[in-house]
Amino acid sequence: MCFLAFPLVDFAQNVQFPATSSQQQRMTDEILANEFMSTEEFDKAIVIYKKLFVQFNTQYYFTNYVHCLIRLNRLEEAEQIVKKQLKGNNNDVQLSIELANIYRLMGDEKKATKQFNKIIEELPADKNLISITANAFKSKNLDDYALKVYEKGSQMSSVNYPFYLEKANLYQTTGNLSKSIDFYLQHLDFQPEHYELVKNRFQVLLMSDANNDVSDMLRTKLLTKAQA
Repeated sequence: MCFLAFPLVDFAQNVQFPATSSQQQRMTDEILANEFMSTEEFDKAIVIYKKLFVQFNTQYYFTNYVHCLIRLNRLEEAEQIVKKQLKGNNNDVQLSIELANIYRLMGDEKKATKQFNKIIEELPADKNLISITANAFKSKNLDDYALKVYEKGSQMSSVNYPFYLEKANLYQTTGNLSKSIDFYLQHLDFQPEHYELVKNRFQVLLMSDANNDVSDMLRTKLLTKAQA
């Protein structure tokens, strides 16, 4: 008798089996829904995403389903669906931010702010979760809250990571180039092996520096640093 010289599980995972009819239907539906999203036909996309979410209950389908509801201004419905999803996922910070953002879109700034602040107050001392929380805020264009997350995370002794690079990137995105440069330089002190990375970031800044403002700023900061 001849035996295979490698695990059958690995073999099974690497063999391309023909897709079943249900898998083919799922792929077809997803492609169609994505096309409707790209053309902003949210009334058509939502029908498919709702069906896919009910059938498969994945984060991807849920997120797009809620996005369609929001774009169609069906905010009360979006609120109820997110709340229902939160019942079984109380610690899901992305859902909590989604709900607070819906409150903001509904015009209830007080309720939204309370929820956002609660999320930051309860921020876990975990580098990965801190990054997830900040990214969730950034995905809603809530950069000020993302910065607060990084600031609080950098103060947690058990995390032991200053988030210089993340803050530099965020300040660059928001146009505060002075602070962005400061944090890039701090990150370079913290991790000198990232010299090429920081150098490339500075080159990107300089490429769009039509008035030489960034060039002058960077030169001044580097001179001050060298003299310190």
